[in-house]
Amino acid sequence: MPIKPFFNYESKIKPLREYIRHGLTSGWGKPEPGRGCVEAAVNVVLGLPHKESPVSCVGEPDLTFAIYLNDAPWSSDAARAEGMVDLAIAHLGSATMTPAQREKWVRYIAEGIIKRVLPMALRASELIQEAQRCEEEGTAKAARAAEEAALSADKVWAMRAAANAAKAAERAQRHASEAAACSAWSPAGAAALCAVVLWATAPSPGNDAPLREAAKIAVEAYELVREKGK
Repeated sequence: MPIKPFFNYESKIKPLREYIRHGLTSGWGKPEPGRGCVEAAVNVVLGLPHKESPVSCVGEPDLTFAIYLNDAPWSSDAARAEGMVDLAIAHLGSATMTPAQREKWVRYIAEGIIKRVLPMALRASELIQEAQRCEEEGTAKAARAAEEAALSADKVWAMRAAANAAKAAERAQRHASEAAACSAWSPAGAAALCAVVLWATAPSPGNDAPLREAAKIAVEAYELVREKGK
């Protein structure tokens, strides 16, 4: 299924893909192809000034999530662009989410991080049972159990990843109000932080899989809440 913006902006899909094809950098960068981050690319394509305050069509939780993933240490600028391009398109118009849609989006991401991203770290640390439980449950409780197991096994990086995943799920469950869901430091930010910790501490340098999967989860969440909101 073709990736669509959350709302409107269909005419910007092709130019945004073309612009991002040149690569994305960590940090805001410059308004030139291949020399800026994902939000800088969005501003350029929409004809807006190159500034640290991104476009108003992107919601704050969406911005937080995208920036954390963009600024993670991807293996290359080309890999960052390839991993981020669908998310860049999908989050256009996300500022129009209703509180109910926002809650669903955040919950989907938090559960997805635990089910599909955290197990990568756990399996790399040979915590197989904990990985399986996270895949089956996708809950903060499963992530906390994984955190305890990783701590006991002296797997510090897996423990940090599990702690962040649990935090994401707990915040998603706790913050359902519009004010909390739209804050800059949101459950989405915690979920993105989990993905960053997974990559930064993984034993195999150049492994972009956790970040690609986190971006894919967010795109799926946009599609879910957009379709259910019709």
